[in-house]
Amino acid sequence: MNFHPPADGRWEMTPRALHLGDTVPLADDANPWTVKAVTKNFAALTRPVTDADRKAHRGAYDEAHWDDDLADSYEELEGDVFYTVLDWRNGYRGPCNLIGQSYGDGDYAEAECAAMLAEFEAGDLEISHRNWERIAFADEVAA
Repeated sequence: MNFHPPADGRWEMTPRALHLGDTVPLADDANPWTVKAVTKNFAALTRPVTDADRKAHRGAYDEAHWDDDLADSYEELEGDVFYTVLDWRNGYRGPCNLIGQSYGDGDYAEAECAAMLAEFEAGDLEISHRNWERIAFADEVAA
């Protein structure tokens, strides 16, 4: 199976007009995402980690390890913020490709997100090849 998202522009999207502080509804998430940084080709969005996220994380772990020796090695979902980067050129989104998939100190403040997107624009970072999905907005899917 090929985990690499296509980078040939076949899913290219016209960038949405996004501004710092805007909230964005992504199709696969009931929680709104907040715009933290925007460049020509990318946008960085964040949202708080919820109790439902923590329960889902625990449930997925329990399901995957119900019959093995790792059942007692559960680690809590770390951090208080999820982030995603929208790549308009390729039409997909996800975390960066750094080991651990986090960037900076993990608070994803506007300045930190702007620095991260500068690295995306320079070609030093890209969307994770393992944890990406197509960009879809809830308000477009419903229409």
